[in-house]
Amino acid sequence: MSVDRSYLDQIAALEFKGVEWTREKILEVRDLLSPWNHNIALPHGVYTAACDDYYPAHQEIMRVVRERLGSNFSGRRIVDIGCLEGYFSIECALQGAEVLGIDGKLLNVRKCEFVRSVLGVERATFALGDAMNVTRESSGRFDAVLALGLLYHLDDPYTFLVNMAALCTGFAVIDTHVALEDQPERIKGDWRPDLSELRTFTFDGRRYEGRLFREFPTGTARDVKDLSPTASLKTKSLGGSPGIPSSGCSTTSGFPVRRRSSTQGMGAPGGRTCARNAAYSWLHRPRATGSGQSCSQIRDVGHGARGLTRSFACTRIWGFTTTTAR
Repeated sequence: MSVDRSYLDQIAALEFKGVEWTREKILEVRDLLSPWNHNIALPHGVYTAACDDYYPAHQEIMRVVRERLGSNFSGRRIVDIGCLEGYFSIECALQGAEVLGIDGKLLNVRKCEFVRSVLGVERATFALGDAMNVTRESSGRFDAVLALGLLYHLDDPYTFLVNMAALCTGFAVIDTHVALEDQPERIKGDWRPDLSELRTFTFDGRRYEGRLFREFPTGTARDVKDLSPTASLKTKSLGGSPGIPSSGCSTTSGFPVRRRSSTQGMGAPGGRTCARNAAYSWLHRPRATGSGQSCSQIRDVGHGARGLTRSFACTRIWGFTTTTAR
């Protein structure tokens, strides 16, 4: 299966500077960029996802961010790595924060720029690039770091978490898929993910266990993957403008595996793709390794179907950690 390259070229050519946004124009561009994963309220009663109540988990994550900031967004610096269509970036900017949203898909960045233009949000900036290139050296430091739906897409989530720790002066929120040690055959009704057996990986002398998950069937065209807003990137970095961090995900990635026991973790495994551009994800279970590498005041938001999705908020990441499940 392939797609019309002219559509991708049309997306790449979009510019929103100076556009006068009528209701008809908003609907035209929204529909051109559809489908949407984030439901964002636009002027004239328009919503990006065309429904009034979509993904309550997004609202829960914003509640956690607001709580950790003491409802004071003004002057705070926030980075949203793998920002998708900009819901969290825009919400934080509307409440007074200075926000950098980064994503690896051009389609997603254009959606973010569209929403920013329509709403007239000046405090949000969006950049195209690779999440692995977002470092303290390239981007500075932030009061809050958001990594929502990203960790399981990365080739090397270990290094990504190390980078996050260096970026973060306040707290981080991580929303990620996890797998169960005793993995059910079906998830969320009839979904039967293509999962591997448990495997063991080592990073910095610590062992992690996880599964691989295939995002696309073998032979899926590159254009189809490029148009999937939530798919992993190619192994090759997209790069970015000088001085602008790049963002997004790589071809392989991972879900943390969650045991039916007393520990669960924030670390995630890295590894290699089984086939280039096959887009496997890691599902991972870290092992407890004692003190010295902890995350203070970690909070498990714990939403999602049958333990598949977990959200964590913490005041500071110090390496990788395990915490007592509630």
